[in-house]
Amino acid sequence: FPVTIQSLMERYPEDFKKFIETGKDLPFDIYDELYDIFFHEMPYGVAKARTGDPYQWLHERIMEEFVLPIAS
Repeated sequence: FPVTIQSLMERYPEDFKKFIETGKDLPFDIYDELYDIFFHEMPYGVAKARTGDPYQWLHERIMEEFVLPIAS
């Protein structure tokens, strides 16, 4: 079955909590799965870490889509 953000959050709740709070310390295996989910949305330069930080981009994207709407 396809990996979703929700399934990753449920599988790794402590890692996601820490990542949401700090924007850092995301284990590479989780990063890799998130990258696979969002690679089609991530700008090429960010994906290659040339024009931006892919971890920061993923953090902002997760905050926009999954955290901030819940807090509102």
